[in-house]
Amino acid sequence: MMKTRVKMLVVGLTVLGISAGVLAGMLVSRLPGVTSAAHPSAPMPPGGAPTPLVEELQLTPDQQDKMRTIWEGTRDQVHDCFDVAERLQKERDEAVAAIMTPEQKAQFEKIAKDYANRYSSLERKREETFEKAVEETRKLLTEEQRKKYDAVLSRRVGPRPPGHGPMSSPPPPATLQ
Repeated sequence: MMKTRVKMLVVGLTVLGISAGVLAGMLVSRLPGVTSAAHPSAPMPPGGAPTPLVEELQLTPDQQDKMRTIWEGTRDQVHDCFDVAERLQKERDEAVAAIMTPEQKAQFEKIAKDYANRYSSLERKREETFEKAVEETRKLLTEEQRKKYDAVLSRRVGPRPPGHGPMSSPPPPATLQ
């Protein structure tokens, strides 16, 4: 009976953690001004062309600056929430580990390792897909256009070191110690 309750608790907490991550990711992807090439509805970057949101709302330059300030602050808060969520997840994992038997810990470690491997694989696929689209886009552009495109990417998704995708998300949950 206790073993079943612990398993249900571990599964429930894991599902809750994954759901929270998915929801946070969905929120971040929809926020204007957040670094996402998939959602170009952010206020106009300095010196850039108007975005659909700027055009649709007919924003003045002052409004654009104020919106940018609002959403950049929001982006920072969302990133802080990701950091707190990661710490909470670690605390949860440590609390669950404290009530598990060695056999249960071993089972959970196996589940967590499998999840981490699958998550990493999915992350690599997402990054590879994005990088492929970037490279295909760059091939269509003239040298001058490529420079502008690279600047836009840098503003929108940040610097892109080789082998690292721009849309990084929090790492998979930590395993029990």
